Amino acid sequence: MATGRRFLGRLPGPHPRAYFNDIRAWYGWCAEVGVHPLEAQRHHVDRWIAELSELPQPKTGKPAAASTITRRLSCLSGLYEHAVVDAGLIDASPVVRVKRPKVPDHSTTVGLDEKELVKLLEAADADDLRSAALITLLALNGLRIDEALSRDVEHLTYDFGHRVLELTRKGGRRRTEALAPATARALEAYIAERVAGPIFLDRNGRRMTEPSAWRLVRRLARRAGLGPLIDSAPTVSATALSPLLSTPASPSETSRTSLVMPIHARLGATTAPATASTATPPTPSLVDWGEDQGSNPVGPGPGQHALAADRTDGA
Repeated sequence: MATGRRFLGRLPGPHPRAYFNDIRAWYGWCAEVGVHPLEAQRHHVDRWIAELSELPQPKTGKPAAASTITRRLSCLSGLYEHAVVDAGLIDASPVVRVKRPKVPDHSTTVGLDEKELVKLLEAADADDLRSAALITLLALNGLRIDEALSRDVEHLTYDFGHRVLELTRKGGRRRTEALAPATARALEAYIAERVAGPIFLDRNGRRMTEPSAWRLVRRLARRAGLGPLIDSAPTVSATALSPLLSTPASPSETSRTSLVMPIHARLGATTAPATASTATPPTPSLVDWGEDQGSNPVGPGPGQHALAADRTDGA
């Protein structure tokens, strides 16, 4: 796994956590068939992809989606390129010329309608300041969960008099996100007098983890009467609660319910960010992808903990 760790260490932004699971899945499959990952050939990759696309997967009970297979092949491509070019461990990559499935344009992401979104926001407001801040940030600014949880108090700042949040997007792209007034108020109320450290904390005062955040979201959803929708969602563990609202938002932000809310899990779908400033922010800290499992990130993935229907928040 040392080669995989070195490869992951070169990746910017939130990729390491997602790709670690892909590498772990590939290494596990190689162990099952009795081949060392560095000795794998193209026919091994083809066989793995065929099994992913045809056989039920442990977490979902269904074959892997085309987007999942494409992402895993992309991960393996980068891993073996590192093994060939940077580490010099093998002569050629087994992923070269492996055909990737076509990802359909239509998304199967679960969507909340406007009334359901209102219920979720109201449940968050009634819960506590942390719930209100997190759900409002995800709702009004379209952040991914990993983006929101990786932010520190120092990343909440001002730009030309507007409250903004400094972000690191997918691919390591840095940007400054202009916050909706309701989002700014919720964050300020939750942060209170704190001047440093993670914005979102668990009950022990440490950075809130994705499993805890997903337990919180699911608890609030059930309190809002949305439990059956979430529990029956075929892709909720891998994508998000992503409402497709019919009414476009007003720039004046007079109503939270007319804004898009993509709440993303580990590998969420496309976000709908608010208008951002063009100012160049300092480099934010990266997501600590090994945090959930201490120094060893090989434990169960966030979805395995967060989506258990009978668990409480635990944050």
